[in-house]
Amino acid sequence: MEQFTEEFLAFRDRMEAALPEAFKERERGVMIAGRGCALAAGYSLSCERKMFGMIGTGSHTHSHELRLLFSAPGLTAEDAVGWREYAQAALKERIKLDRAHEFTILSIILATDGMSRDVIKTLKKSDAEERYEKPGAGWSQIRFVAADLEKRKLYPSPLGKPLADLMKGLL
Repeated sequence: MEQFTEEFLAFRDRMEAALPEAFKERERGVMIAGRGCALAAGYSLSCERKMFGMIGTGSHTHSHELRLLFSAPGLTAEDAVGWREYAQAALKERIKLDRAHEFTILSIILATDGMSRDVIKTLKKSDAEERYEKPGAGWSQIRFVAADLEKRKLYPSPLGKPLADLMKGLL
């Protein structure tokens, strides 16, 4: 794909413009866990924990959603395995796990210039979910969406399907 850089930057801009208003945490060109991230967007909620959803307990909780966009031209199945490992490292770097943590959803969006069947199969196995034991609490989920800028098609992992549905009009 000759114009990958231009297509990627335009995709990044469309993705940022389409983010829900709640995503107030936005950074461009930031290093996260040792890799350059074109767009890091997220939101965090902090509120009082409630018993039965109604009675305040005096303690607070926090939850997070992060969406990280990376340029990944020439993505291979081996690269996709490395992205799963990277996502776990990025999650540990960005999220403070403590007993007040409720949940974190981390989405890795990989913009590429073509997808092979091997890469698609690998991404479908890349999701991760984890429940935390004390001293941490809550759970986390890692999901993936590959955006083929050449074919203008999204390839989500199983947990990434809801995000891909939100991103359909961006290609």
